[in-house]
Formats: sequence, structure tokens, C-alpha cells
Amino acid sequence: MTIKEQARPLRVLQLTDPHLMARADGDLLGVRTRESLQAVIAEVLKVHGQPDLILATGDLAQDGSVEAYRVFGESLKVFSCPSVWIAGNHDHAANLVTVAGEYDACARHVIRGGW
Repeated sequence: MTIKEQARPLRVLQLTDPHLMARADGDLLGVRTRESLQAVIAEVLKVHGQPDLILATGDLAQDGSVEAYRVFGESLKVFSCPSVWIAGNHDHAANLVTVAGEYDACARHVIRGGW
């Protein structure tokens, strides 16, 4: 933390395992994954407000499709902070990196709030 900035909590939101699919009605174990992600995002905003940083970890897409990653990126536009996306075992790493670049979510070094 830098001395010039006042100490304050860094609010990090971790979104993990949304398992999105290209199909809007895609489901996993009976759960429509797009609807589930939207419900989580709405609850976060209602209860916690805007974070300083989003860590999106693992299995962002169940089918590894470019469309699924774009749905994820568009879903994060309600937040006013940067995000960092990290691939999981169901992700197609090359597709994730390509689309994450479109949303400036490829950084591996992030400084926020003096941290």
C-alpha cells in the first residue's frame, strides 16, 4: 500500500464457475447458467454495491465458446471496476484470452485503492 493513500478496505468480488454456454437456455444440472449469473450479480449489487476489482475464476464457460465469454463480459458491464479472468478446467484458454482482451480483463498485475 502506498503511504500517500489512506488505508481503506479493497473490495474484491470473486465470481467463480458460472459455466456459461453459447445457448441462452443452456443449463447445467438443471440450472440455467445465464440466469444464475444474473441473479448473483443483482444480489451483489443490492447487498454490497460496487467492488474495486472482480476476480473471475475458473469455468467461466462450460462449452468454451467465444459467445459464452462475450456473454460473461457483457454481464460485467454493470460494474465500474476492472476484472481479471482466470481459466478453469472447462474453459478453452485461447478463446477466454481472446475475449478477455476485448474487455481489458487480461491483466495479471492490478493496482487498486492503494493496494
